[in-house]
Amino acid sequence: MAQRKSKETSAKNTGSKPEEKQIESESETESLAKNQDDSNNIQPTTKYRSEPASPSMGKIRGIPGVGSQGIGMKPVSHTNRLNVGKNVKLKGGVVTCDILSVEGKIEASLPSASEIEIGSGGYFKGKAKVTNADISGDFEGELQVKDVLTIRKGGVVSGTVRYGKIVIESGGKISGDMQSFDSMESDR
Repeated sequence: MAQRKSKETSAKNTGSKPEEKQIESESETESLAKNQDDSNNIQPTTKYRSEPASPSMGKIRGIPGVGSQGIGMKPVSHTNRLNVGKNVKLKGGVVTCDILSVEGKIEASLPSASEIEIGSGGYFKGKAKVTNADISGDFEGELQVKDVLTIRKGGVVSGTVRYGKIVIESGGKISGDMQSFDSMESDR
């Protein structure tokens, strides 16, 4: 009788009948067992952590594969970048370089690079074969740009130039033998 009374008391406290309580506990046990079976089949998660890409982005989460410098930018440690500073003068050849940034003066050949950037006040004289070029200073010589040649305000390009596409801002100047790769193919 004491057992019966305790069942009734627990039923009053929970607001359910003793039989219902037993059924609930069985279904809980089944779901726990099922979850344990599922936990054995857990797939490994990615190695990326969900953090802000930079402090200036606030609560926006970082995107895997995008450098903190911006979309499409390579991490600085994985880029072969050569910077020629404002008071630097360089003469010779550049054998291996992904990005050549010129703010000083350089007389050289650049047989293969992904990009050349000539800043305002920068000067390059020689031959260069690149994927993209961004000119704000002076370029003199032979330039082959596979994709886009951008001449900014104040930029001057003279010599023999071949390009995929060209963008000239107001104030940019070009002179010499200019021809797109498309027009060269159509002439043949």
